[in-house]
Amino acid sequence: MDGLKKLTALGSWDLDKKEPPPFLDKACGTTTKCNLLKVLMGTHCKMGCKYCPLSAPQNRYAFSPQKMANIFYSLYKRGTYDGLFLSSGITDAEKNMEMMIETARILRRRYKYKGYLHLKILPGASRSSIKEAVSLSNRASINIETVSSEHLSYISPCKDMKNDILLRQKWLMDEVKNQKKSHTTQIIVGVDEESDLDIFNTMLSQYKLMETKRVYYSSFKPLRGTPFEGKSPSPLYKEHRFYQLDWLWRIYKFHEKELKKIFLDGMLPNKDPKITLARNYFEKPIEINHADKSELLRIPGIGPQTTEKIIGVRNEKKIRTMESLAGLGVNLKRALPFLRVDGIQQTTLTTYA
Repeated sequence: MDGLKKLTALGSWDLDKKEPPPFLDKACGTTTKCNLLKVLMGTHCKMGCKYCPLSAPQNRYAFSPQKMANIFYSLYKRGTYDGLFLSSGITDAEKNMEMMIETARILRRRYKYKGYLHLKILPGASRSSIKEAVSLSNRASINIETVSSEHLSYISPCKDMKNDILLRQKWLMDEVKNQKKSHTTQIIVGVDEESDLDIFNTMLSQYKLMETKRVYYSSFKPLRGTPFEGKSPSPLYKEHRFYQLDWLWRIYKFHEKELKKIFLDGMLPNKDPKITLARNYFEKPIEINHADKSELLRIPGIGPQTTEKIIGVRNEKKIRTMESLAGLGVNLKRALPFLRVDGIQQTTLTTYA
């Protein structure tokens, strides 16, 4: 069942039924029940984004705030969902924002709902609406979608990057600071032949300048009935590689200059970036008992938590076996080419492969 049919079915669902709508175990795009209900207040939209299914001719549907609040709260009380992610198509940004905000007001004030609520900030929303949306939600977000004004003008001719997106994101940043909340954004990978390096630089500016909590990545997939249905899809591996790079910069604290060396002519190869960097960094395998924290974090198969465990064990005794490393959470298949254990290097695996 596609997303628009799901919305129509959800709108006509009888709240008194004992069982939830049968499609809701797939509402987040998975084959198992998810805890976060992601839904649109309505599918009417004038933005005309060339990649978006809302730009295609279809039956339109819209929820009232009371209806949306009733549906979600009923599902929440049944234990079907733990939280709500609410967005909307755009006919009038301020009116559509008010519909979402009113839904949040009903949940918070009338139903005393204290669970997770994520509100999408619509391009063109007023500062007062953004302030109230942040006050009612646990997290808010506005999608920048692509890397520049020129690219956005091509894929979404009704949106202005500077005024509709970045200005609203600046207001959002200010509000989440004041209210001690957080905000996120999303980039579509490969929607307009932008370079992967451009996306990486956009990621950096989001974290540094906009203080974004998380940047999410979505590989472009052409959808039937949209103006971009004939465009080639972006390889799915790109999305995965960007999440890996994001993690290396944000969590592992790798320097951006080093990460940029991974790109070939501005594009990301389909190779694990941490392994690529480790091959360039380690001239020979490093002794696990002598490696400092920064070196341990560079070894593929060893993350921040595992690093702390290794350091904790080493403070008590020397690590002498591969089995000990496996017990600490090291992914030996990835790590072995880069390390020695008590002076011994093992380059092949049997039990732990």
